[in-house]
Amino acid sequence: MDIEDFEILIQPVTQAIRGAPINADLAEDLNRLFPANGEQFNAIERACHAAIAAGWMCQEGGEG
Repeated sequence: MDIEDFEILIQPVTQAIRGAPINADLAEDLNRLFPANGEQFNAIERACHAAIAAGWMCQEGGEG
């Protein structure tokens, strides 16, 4: 997983939140569109773990 592939993967989420106020309605919309047991959510989670392992995500801070 490289940065460009991650950007493509996360694009549906960024489009869903663009211009939206941060509130309970947004949380409901995101949970409906990207449920925690859904493929999109799982793909993003896997990509985050791969990006961390590759060293380009979460470069600051310590373990955990």
